[in-house]
Amino acid sequence: MAKYRYNVLTHGLSGTLDIVAFSQRAGGLTVLGKRRKKRSIDNPFTANQIAVHEKFQQASQYAKSVKANNPTLFAAYTAIAGTGQSGFNMAFADFFNSPSITNIDVSAYTGAPGSIIKARVVDDIESKKVHVRIESASAVLIEEGDAVKDADGLDWLYTATQTNASVTGSKVTVTATDNPGNTTSMDKTL
Repeated sequence: MAKYRYNVLTHGLSGTLDIVAFSQRAGGLTVLGKRRKKRSIDNPFTANQIAVHEKFQQASQYAKSVKANNPTLFAAYTAIAGTGQSGFNMAFADFFNSPSITNIDVSAYTGAPGSIIKARVVDDIESKKVHVRIESASAVLIEEGDAVKDADGLDWLYTATQTNASVTGSKVTVTATDNPGNTTSMDKTL
């Protein structure tokens, strides 16, 4: 796919010309691509293509919903949009991207109430929720709850409320959820 910005020959073109398709994008960008094939009974969609199409429809519905019902979140998406992109594009893309948990820091967790577990979570905009679960070495639930963002907004902090008599072998599970509802989990054994 070729992209032209303010080219004398292609500026403002849109439509198809033989095997070439032209379309206009934000910022005066003319996009030149291959003409799409028409679908027919002899050329039906595959199951994988149908699944992708449905996922795209869901992403579009999410982006439309954010634009119509959540101006604060839509403004955040618009703020990260690059040249030729919009807040709608960013919301659409976020639907496909799950948050990423890059680190679980348990160095301050002693098993005593008030101990801190820190998780670094990265997402397109932000994670909406980070949940922490602590289990003993024998997989018995000790406690669980939601973490809160720290003052600089980079990490999520969970403050323990229960005593964990045997920290060694315990498992901490952090689950992050973003605005479109994508989730990612990561475990750390102590």
